[in-house]
Amino acid sequence: MSEKKVKSSEICGTTAVKDFNWYLKAAEEGDAAAQNEVGDFYYNGRDGVEQSFEEAFKWWMKSAKQGFAEAQKNVGWCYFYGLGVKENKKESVKWYKKAAEQGNAKAQRNLGLCYGFGYGVKENKKTAFEWYKMAAEQGFAPAQRNLGLCYVFGDGVKEDKKEAVKWYKKAAEQGFAPAQRDLALCYLLGDGVKENKKTAFKWYMKAAEQGEVISQFKVGCCYDFGEGVKENKKEAIKWYEKAAEQNFIESQFTLGCCYRNGNGVEQNYNMAFYWWLKAAEQGDVRSQLNVGGCYNCGSGVAKNQKKAFEWYLKAAEQNDVYAQFSVGNCYYSGRGVKEDKEKAVEWYLKAAEQNNIPAQKMLYSCYATGTGTEIDLRKSAFWLMCAAQGGDEEAQKMVTALMLQENQLINIFHKITDDDDD
Repeated sequence: MSEKKVKSSEICGTTAVKDFNWYLKAAEEGDAAAQNEVGDFYYNGRDGVEQSFEEAFKWWMKSAKQGFAEAQKNVGWCYFYGLGVKENKKESVKWYKKAAEQGNAKAQRNLGLCYGFGYGVKENKKTAFEWYKMAAEQGFAPAQRNLGLCYVFGDGVKEDKKEAVKWYKKAAEQGFAPAQRDLALCYLLGDGVKENKKTAFKWYMKAAEQGEVISQFKVGCCYDFGEGVKENKKEAIKWYEKAAEQNFIESQFTLGCCYRNGNGVEQNYNMAFYWWLKAAEQGDVRSQLNVGGCYNCGSGVAKNQKKAFEWYLKAAEQNDVYAQFSVGNCYYSGRGVKEDKEKAVEWYLKAAEQNNIPAQKMLYSCYATGTGTEIDLRKSAFWLMCAAQGGDEEAQKMVTALMLQENQLINIFHKITDDDDD
């Protein structure tokens, strides 16, 4: 008895043969749909087949050359990311276009992204919009969201917030989490739709329950501040933790603050440090400053001036004004780093130029006494005046006192010159 040949209609339909060997046999006999399916087996490592992007690309290319749209889209994907073949964005566009012109919605959306960001083709927002629209009108949720974004920012089409909401909603109702999050923001701000915080919360929750990390954080915020839902600090912590465990920086920083202040959770400096450190290691400047402060004071972690300095420096190099002042203090007093008054002045200057009053007052003193720099009474007076204008009462009193002294000196000078004239 001869073996049955797998037909394309059988592969694509609900009666598809599940056994890899059957697909492989049909693929080797030139069946385009089977070739695409074999590529999928290799790409995903399905049903015990060892994952191999090279094999996946090989079979997808065989299918794509026969005009099979899904395979053409897959070949474009491989070229775009360099999977099983050398990355080549231009080739990616070429294959996406072949599939898109056959009506493949995913390829249309991907081609839109290429035109929207200039990947492998000259950037053209209008063309991007057209491809997004083709895919969106087929009901493809990610493209519907892209279309909404175009209407929000006026990319390739006239800005229209109401139209954006319409497309976000189409995608959101299909369960597409990023669109649910975008729709929630529209309701929260009243952007393109009447403001409704309860509806905003509803959409954030739908996305959050799918694991969408920004929405998890937003749900936490809603519970924290009672926006669209009854205030519940414990629920806020629960959702902040979900997002933080996905390494969402904003949530990690916020959790650190909650543990430090005992907001919705028992105060715990160790846990505050734990979450700030996680955010700091991802480059969050606020957390880097706080981690430095923890090491400096021994809050939630053993006191370590050297580590305090290292974290202050990381934040200072990101232009955080408070960290710059702290680095200046470390160099000034030799805390955690070798004392260096000149470097202290350099960092005080960086902070002072960002209107940090304590740094301005330190510069007043340094220039007056020649500490870390040459004596310069004009610069000294300048920084004292800056601090006074910034509202510092001590600096204001000092300026007033100096002005009185100056007026007294002027009066004495006038009196002496008047006596000489007599």
